[in-house]
Amino acid sequence: ILAVERFFTNPSVTAPGDETKLRIELKNYATSLLKDIKVSLNLDKVGDEIMPFAPIGSSNERVFSYIEPQANMLVEFELLVDSDTASKAYKIPLSIGYSDVLNKNYSKRNLVTIVVGDKPDLGVTLERTDVYTSDSSGNIVLRLVNKGNPDIKFLNVKVLQNETVKAIGADEVYVGKLDSDDFSTAEFKLFVKGKDIAKIPVEVTYKDANNNYYKEKREVELKLYSSSQAKSFGIKKDNNFVWIAVVFIVIGSVYYYYRKKWKK
Repeated sequence: ILAVERFFTNPSVTAPGDETKLRIELKNYATSLLKDIKVSLNLDKVGDEIMPFAPIGSSNERVFSYIEPQANMLVEFELLVDSDTASKAYKIPLSIGYSDVLNKNYSKRNLVTIVVGDKPDLGVTLERTDVYTSDSSGNIVLRLVNKGNPDIKFLNVKVLQNETVKAIGADEVYVGKLDSDDFSTAEFKLFVKGKDIAKIPVEVTYKDANNNYYKEKREVELKLYSSSQAKSFGIKKDNNFVWIAVVFIVIGSVYYYYRKKWKK
């Protein structure tokens, strides 16, 4: 009996567009020699899925004259992964054919796995804000962009509060799935103080398509202005308008009261 003892790839996880070496270790469990050994990978369409691998330097088949009884044999395939390959584990059919010393033919079929994956590239930036001055509060919206090839799932965003940044209400938002080349937002209500720039510490946790877990800390910069700058830029209303409006309301109320009384 000729069987697959084990298989492995180098590297263990291959990025799209890179090369990988698939090594398959066979063992002859018989007490006699086996011959005319053919080992081939099915790199064509498997079910509804096309295998995103191409052999480099030779075909997808290896041929060996014989293998001694109780001996091991290493079979190696060098493959190129398509550049647009989705990150996940691919199961490739492996066919083995051979004969014994009595010229009896045998064949068997196995599955070997190649894991394709690229490290996610998650961008965290400021989308918009209601906070422009120190010692003030308002809504702050963060923009989350998946700039990498693999999809991201179970994405959670948390603001790490400190002496300059306080959350009013919830300090974390669950985003969930974020596809490659897509974006989402997370909104927080924060109290912020600082001079010129406030740095908002953010913790993001997520998994990639191969269930690898990531926990990263980021800092999002928030530009802060003085009260006079905010007014000149038109991002902060002058309180004088409010007081003028109040004065007019009071005057109008007094006038209406005395006019009505005079008529009586």
